[in-house]
Amino acid sequence: MLEKFLDELNKEATRKGVTENDVSGLDEHYTALFNKYIKLGQSEFDIIRHFGDPEKIISDYLLSGEIPPSDMDESLPAAFIPEFLIREDEIAAMDTDEISKKKEKTEYKHEVMSRKALIINDIFLITPGLLIAAFGVIALAVVSVFMTAGSVVQMFACWNLATTAEKWGGFALSVVVLVMSALFYVLIVWIVKLIVGYMRSYVKNHKECWEKNV
Repeated sequence: MLEKFLDELNKEATRKGVTENDVSGLDEHYTALFNKYIKLGQSEFDIIRHFGDPEKIISDYLLSGEIPPSDMDESLPAAFIPEFLIREDEIAAMDTDEISKKKEKTEYKHEVMSRKALIINDIFLITPGLLIAAFGVIALAVVSVFMTAGSVVQMFACWNLATTAEKWGGFALSVVVLVMSALFYVLIVWIVKLIVGYMRSYVKNHKECWEKNV
């Protein structure tokens, strides 16, 4: 199985113009890695699956100039098999139903992972975000109510001050506070609209992702 992998790797390297020295280095690297994990008890099939597709290996090598790392602890879908491991006569022998079943099995695994991601996102991101936003809106509303009530009371109380300057100064100050509280109300409405609009969009996208398993 290693020979088949190296053969496909060399073919792909030649096709993409990788030099002979580089090809030799790739062969040595994957041979040593293969022997290492064989001694550790890994099966040949699983080792080659974790090596991945030779075409992608060569493409990554040309981009970075380094041999792509192979993480043998990485979890691969059970149905994942590099194309070069599937013999052409086996592909031809597969009927349409069998191919569809394999595809459905792989898609189901992706579906489960996607739904798990959606649930985790809802629990750890969306829910805390909504709670924080709600607390902020409520706090801002309470402050606005106190500011409004205080400014109205001050408007009437300021006329009992001793001098005319104090009266008009107190009145002007209460008007400023009243205007600020009004701006806070506008801000509260804007924040609420923003949250509602975002949640409508999120719920719609969430529903579509759940149904499509994306």
